[in-house]
Amino acid sequence: MVEFMTNWYITATLGEGAFGEVKLLHNTVTNESVALKILHFHEDATAETATTTSPTETTTTTSLQKQEAEKLIKKEVSIHQKLSHENIVKFHGSRMENNVWFLFLEYCDGGELYDRIDPDVGLIPHTLAHSFFSQIISGATYLHSLGICHRDLKPENILLSGERIKISDFGFSTMYRNEEGVERLLDTKCGTAPYLAPEVFYNSKYKAMPVDVWSVGIVLVAMLGGELPWDRADPATSPEYRSWRESTPTSTSPWNKFDLATLSFFKRLLCPLPGKRITFEQIADHAWMKKRLANKRKKDFHIPPPPLTLKRSKPNTISTTHQTLQHSPICCLSQPDPILMNSNPESLSPQKPHGNQIDMTKFSFSQPAANEILSEEVAPLSRRLVHRMTRFFVKNNSKECVKIVTGVLDEFCYQWKVFQEGRTVHVITITTVDRRKTPLVFKCTVIEVQDKGDAVLLDFRLSRGDGLEFKRHFLRIKDSLRDIELKIGAPLNWLIPF
Repeated sequence: MVEFMTNWYITATLGEGAFGEVKLLHNTVTNESVALKILHFHEDATAETATTTSPTETTTTTSLQKQEAEKLIKKEVSIHQKLSHENIVKFHGSRMENNVWFLFLEYCDGGELYDRIDPDVGLIPHTLAHSFFSQIISGATYLHSLGICHRDLKPENILLSGERIKISDFGFSTMYRNEEGVERLLDTKCGTAPYLAPEVFYNSKYKAMPVDVWSVGIVLVAMLGGELPWDRADPATSPEYRSWRESTPTSTSPWNKFDLATLSFFKRLLCPLPGKRITFEQIADHAWMKKRLANKRKKDFHIPPPPLTLKRSKPNTISTTHQTLQHSPICCLSQPDPILMNSNPESLSPQKPHGNQIDMTKFSFSQPAANEILSEEVAPLSRRLVHRMTRFFVKNNSKECVKIVTGVLDEFCYQWKVFQEGRTVHVITITTVDRRKTPLVFKCTVIEVQDKGDAVLLDFRLSRGDGLEFKRHFLRIKDSLRDIELKIGAPLNWLIPF
């Protein structure tokens, strides 16, 4: 652990992005926790402005220099600090030291929404989709009541605290209505392609509210159907979207999974004409929102078991390195990538530290101002368990498991690299492309579990890319390891971060 300020220690890395990292900050006296978003800029730092020239993903057309990058983070802070709603991640405060921004945010123990979505199935039970969507609409309606457009609503930016939805990451958000109630049209093409409204692609300017309505409509498709309907809402490049725009396809997936009432609701949410698209106020009054969805697929959710005792050993002193992710400055679950070995036999030695890595030992915030930021209500220790569905136990010790897992990765032609943290913990970074040919990076933490004898926990999490695609790859790898999987009874949706 690294002491960040008096009694507050950095205990885990929760995420990383083009501009920085998200750390778990824990108070050893009060047992409270917050998420610490660290955004740092060097003289040569650049950011990515997401545009929509590629048919499958957002791409880069403009490099933003240091001053512009700082302007973006100041804008994010100015918007986020205005917000106070039960379905919005709480903003505790911010500080800036030595060109590094520190944002203190509510820590959400439930992880990201995509983790709860089964590929090609959706949320189980489906009644959860109704509950979660109602909360998403509540949070989004609140944002637009303040004249704020999020512009990147997707399962990766929607967190869970228990069963409560929390909208996060306001890096692309903007104010579109002034104090006099006058609205402006938006012109920046930003966001994530499968969730973007069609007018963002082909109009030079567009209205704010309809694009967020479209995005939550795609999120609902994912929650109910376990898949995305198209790569992007462009009739010239997507036959799936063209079919939707011209008719109501009831025989093709995902639309054949829904009843007529739900299809009718989607026609309002995903109306190609922004002027005829349903508004957030109308969504709240829609008949679909007022009914309880039939629970066709029943599956009990169990209370997480108490944590096992994990073997801990002092990490080796190794220079850390990670690649700058060539996409928006959105932080998603990840860790830095120190290398000990990888899938390239000619590159087995540690690399030099990456320029964007921060040595946290250089910062010491013991001043009263820093502690005042965290004097508000923060998450207690009882809520520090990170809930995740992509983990399971296997037989053997950690070193042997690393060999077995990397062997499976080689069979599937993944690129991988391993970092060893002490004697019993390894982190495997896995790189590939998804079905849309966009980059997908995820990690597998291999941990020996003391309470279970000869057992190892494999904990997978997304680093970069689409959450549903990550879940598909996880299930394929898990199936290949079924011969050594251990069944321990209760579902593993917990893990103390470290």
